[in-house]
Amino acid sequence: MTENPVWKVYDHLRTSRLNVKYYSAFRLKYAKLKLWTEILLNLFASASLVAGASISDLAWGYTLWITCSFLTVLFATLGPFLRFGDKERAAESVLQKYLLLTRELEFLAVTIRSREKYGPEEQKAFHEIVDRYQTIAEESITFPHDKSLIKELQAQINKEMPPDSFYVPGREEGF
Repeated sequence: MTENPVWKVYDHLRTSRLNVKYYSAFRLKYAKLKLWTEILLNLFASASLVAGASISDLAWGYTLWITCSFLTVLFATLGPFLRFGDKERAAESVLQKYLLLTRELEFLAVTIRSREKYGPEEQKAFHEIVDRYQTIAEESITFPHDKSLIKELQAQINKEMPPDSFYVPGREEGF
């Protein structure tokens, strides 16, 4: 790669695409955790009722009833503190912003390719996108930094968007 300033556009595009995949993974993770918490809460609550009503006279029935009751109280108490729904919504919000940013960067990349230049107009558009990018990046610092997930997603991005797939003004095609 050369030091052509257009590479900043492509670097941001690839990073934005990485963030889309990253926050999609977090949104899915929190959605699954929220779902399983609700399923287990409902399962243990109904199991506790059934065990208490029908088999609590048996030795194992009483143990089952106590266990289900404990788990119901545990999930009901911890659920609001774990805030999986809030985390899912926050990840969705950041994800939507990165999706929009990615579309804008893709449009800019297509514009650069079709005009065969990275002139003042394209540079101005890029700087406006970078300003929005900074705002989104500041919002997303509350999420954990999962290095292994990032590495896996970077490999996917490298396959989807190899450096030689981008148009660089002044570079001969085929490099």
